[in-house]
Amino acid sequence: MLHRIVAGIVLVGLMTGCRNADTPKVVAAPGAVSVGPATGTDAVAVTPKPKAEAPAYLPAAASPVVVPALPAVGELGGFRPGLTADQDAAARRGYLEFFRVYSPSEGLGPYYNDVSCANCHFAPVPGGHGDLDHAAAGFVPPEKRPGPGGQPVDVVLGLPKKQIAGFPPIQPPTGSLLAVPGAVAPPLFGLGLLEAIPDEVIAAGCDATDRNKDGIRGRAIRMEGGVTRFGWRAHTKPVKDFVADAFAREMGIISPLRLRDSTTHADADAIADPEIDHARLNDLTAYIQALAPPPRQGDHPEGAAVFAAVGCTGCHRPSTAPGVPAYTDLCVHDLGPAFAHRAHEPDVSDAEWRTAPLWGLRFRTKYFHAHMASDLTSAIAMHGGEAQAVRDRFLALPEAKRQALLAFLGT
Repeated sequence: MLHRIVAGIVLVGLMTGCRNADTPKVVAAPGAVSVGPATGTDAVAVTPKPKAEAPAYLPAAASPVVVPALPAVGELGGFRPGLTADQDAAARRGYLEFFRVYSPSEGLGPYYNDVSCANCHFAPVPGGHGDLDHAAAGFVPPEKRPGPGGQPVDVVLGLPKKQIAGFPPIQPPTGSLLAVPGAVAPPLFGLGLLEAIPDEVIAAGCDATDRNKDGIRGRAIRMEGGVTRFGWRAHTKPVKDFVADAFAREMGIISPLRLRDSTTHADADAIADPEIDHARLNDLTAYIQALAPPPRQGDHPEGAAVFAAVGCTGCHRPSTAPGVPAYTDLCVHDLGPAFAHRAHEPDVSDAEWRTAPLWGLRFRTKYFHAHMASDLTSAIAMHGGEAQAVRDRFLALPEAKRQALLAFLGT
């Protein structure tokens, strides 16, 4: 569990990289309803306070939040078809939880990035991706920095954006190495379908030994519970686990699944743990599992053929599993020096990243975990490592074929 202890709140998971920490990013809409507030480190010296019922630093409860109407089944931000009545009911409860604004009296903090799931996953609709405004960076303490020619150490601590009253900001000690750029919150659409893919299907499609000699050697990451597939480095499998991680790392809220092992900045508030219960966690998980994949917009057979011919499908498999056209193999690949950002998950190198699904790509205007590219040509050109030969073939295409491929990605 060391990697979880030292990781702090740096990496995003399903609910990371947020914005507007004090005001929820919600918009009133026809059919909207209101939901009130919930009922029921290593970097600085943080001394856990005794749990008490009414600590002096707690403000009044948050104001009610306006929740937009849920999109129709199959639409962007709506549920996928085929849910049972019980699944639909749980997902609808989870939709309200998604917009809940947490306060310190409910366990927020003491260090956090934002106060609501919807503040982090908002573009282009609730459940989508976030931006870098509240994506925590990371640092390596000076005593853990590698010497000249030394290997990087597996210690990265988080820099949360905010803290509740009575707690000092987290500041890296003098001489620390800023090691990890912020990582934006990824979109949540279609995750229930990806979660349901059998482990053996993912493992069989990774080709770790490069059997087909195309230079691409994806790896399936295995941890407790099987082949993991969520997160920028594919470090979590069950959606519920990822939700629990995000509560702890992004909001400082302790669930029954993450009582003490998910944050470097000790849960030093005065609220009794766990701060949310299984029922609330289950409902929010049900909402994320129910979200439909992003709908396609038209088709472009010529561009799809070029996409395959240059080798993009070596990682971005059109069908991740039968009925799941996510354009990912869910494996991790070495993407070269442009992606060598400090890793603190087990079993991955700094330059290894999970193949990002391409469904919903048309809704993005910036790309990769740290928004390192602002157009698709630049994004493809950044690929190196295992993808370098594919990148080179793309760059060598005649202009008409290159534009066809880009038009295909725009669908």
